[in-house]
Amino acid sequence: MNELLEVAEVAKRLKCNKNKVYELIKSGQLQGLKLGRMKVSTIELDNFLMRNAGKDLTDPYDVKPLRGVNWMKIKVREWKQLTADEKYTRLVQARALNFYKFGR
Repeated sequence: MNELLEVAEVAKRLKCNKNKVYELIKSGQLQGLKLGRMKVSTIELDNFLMRNAGKDLTDPYDVKPLRGVNWMKIKVREWKQLTADEKYTRLVQARALNFYKFGR
């Protein structure tokens, strides 16, 4: 199901601060929608995570590939059959695995 998340909710899901989310939106890496306050759809958040898996977004204006990262492999057909929550869980697990493995 598609929902609109406020910036604070997006930051919580990405495990970063609100300023980073605003920076990602300003740089065009993450598509935002302003309805009173800035919001991001859950579909856009899922797409953002898929588009940027294996990338360093420390500077969203100069995105670089991560070095030495072994991302979890999954077949496209299998990925398409997952729900949004399952996709999010898989991406968070991959991020946590690489965080502990490479200290990032």
